[in-house]
Amino acid sequence: MKNTSAPLVNLGILVFPQVLLLLMSTNVKAESLVDVNPNPEIKQQEPSTNQVEANSNEPSPQRLDKSSNTAEVSSPVKVPAFVADIANTVASDNSSPRIVILSPTVGTVLDAPAATVVIQMPSNTKIELLVNGKAVDPNLIGRSQLDEANKTITQTWYGVSLQAGDNQITARVIGSDSVSSSLNLKVRGVPTKLVVSTLESKVPADGRSYVTVDGQLVDKDGNRSNWDALVTLEASEGEFIGADASPEQPGFQVQAKQGKFSTQLKTGLKAGTVTIRALNAQMEAFTQVQFETDLRPSLVTGVIDLRIGARGTDFYRSLRDFLPADRDNSTQVGLYGAVFGTGRVGEWLFTGAYNNSRTLNQDCAGISSLAGTEKYCDQQYPVYGDSSTVRVQLKVKVQLNKKWKKD
Repeated sequence: MKNTSAPLVNLGILVFPQVLLLLMSTNVKAESLVDVNPNPEIKQQEPSTNQVEANSNEPSPQRLDKSSNTAEVSSPVKVPAFVADIANTVASDNSSPRIVILSPTVGTVLDAPAATVVIQMPSNTKIELLVNGKAVDPNLIGRSQLDEANKTITQTWYGVSLQAGDNQITARVIGSDSVSSSLNLKVRGVPTKLVVSTLESKVPADGRSYVTVDGQLVDKDGNRSNWDALVTLEASEGEFIGADASPEQPGFQVQAKQGKFSTQLKTGLKAGTVTIRALNAQMEAFTQVQFETDLRPSLVTGVIDLRIGARGTDFYRSLRDFLPADRDNSTQVGLYGAVFGTGRVGEWLFTGAYNNSRTLNQDCAGISSLAGTEKYCDQQYPVYGDSSTVRVQLKVKVQLNKKWKKD
């Protein structure tokens, strides 16, 4: 009996710690599952889980970790209450009408310091309109339209006063300090700067082409000012065409209406850079345009006149030849020749003329000048229908002249 009891005691000493460890592990596991899984469905499964663990003869840390992981995966994500409240508030705000300024739009630039403001708001809301922080008289409300389907009211305010430059329009609920809807816009202000430009950058210096000159009066923000003014234009070459708005003043006057003006400059025959100046009170602006050499197609014309006859019967010569001072009307042989040519030679424009009996700009009365005068003898065959004009190409007092021109 003594020998038999000793082995049992020894066995009990070995087995009891293991059973105690198993019971402690099972309790810890059950508490973990209760804390992690507040869901009632998972709580109903805890007794079966504990029973499986309790019936196991050899507790395994690996099995314990596996069941713990399984419980964590099966647990749903719990959303905090304040997050759900925020989501519900946003959803309700998106579905309910809001205060919106429909007109004017953001960034609008107005010509006049007044505007028509259109606002859409919930039907059960009363609002006030502010411009630059100051309340607008509600008597300016000229129209209100009810939309029963969407439960909104569209309200139109007429003649809302603004100031030159930047403006802020705000709509908010009466008695509330929070802004419901706001926008910024601009009103054209007093002109502080003059701007001038040309539509063309280069034109031929042929005396027939035109340059379009445009200008604006702008305010301090760079917007066109809605003002009328008289602008003086000057050009170093060429001639402005059209009616002078104020002929008694020096230069060419053009009327700027609603802050803008436009006119045309007729080119001359001199090639080069032309400076255009615009002036109004203390404002001044400059621009430039290039008059290029007119490389026109080649043109050559001339006449050769061989005449044999009495001296006093030449009707197409000067008066002194028609009526000789010595009264000698004897037969004579006369040769008259004249030639004019112009055209492109490479990048150059060549112009030349020659007359074997008189200077190039001598008129029918025998008078020579640099620019020449109107020759009454040239009017024998007038030109009709094509608006042709006559201009002097070579201003000289010689019989032979040639000119080369390049930009």
